[in-house]
Amino acid sequence: MSDQKPVAATNGSQYVPYDQRTGEESVVYFTRDLSEEGLKKVYNRIKEHISGKTGVKLHTGEKNGPNIIPRPWVKELLASELPEANIVETNTYYEGDRYTTEQHRETLKVNGWTF
Repeated sequence: MSDQKPVAATNGSQYVPYDQRTGEESVVYFTRDLSEEGLKKVYNRIKEHISGKTGVKLHTGEKNGPNIIPRPWVKELLASELPEANIVETNTYYEGDRYTTEQHRETLKVNGWTF
């Protein structure tokens, strides 16, 4: 592997061989049921493994972007099942509406992530 520091928005196809990876493996759940009921169904499959401080990682979208999970689904799930959880999101590695924390917070407001 190269000792060069990665540059934003370049070389996005870097592959780290499995035997060189560190840390625990992530478990990812997928559903084709893109509905409020589908979200609840996935949650019901994993809820027995959730404890302590909980972060819900999801894509909150670019400003007015189309690829955003409907906020009411998330709001209902958090209110009914995870009232102490927090939405966790990260700034982007590329320049855009979510590149800095200030820009990202503005994008969250524009997209309705204010609950």
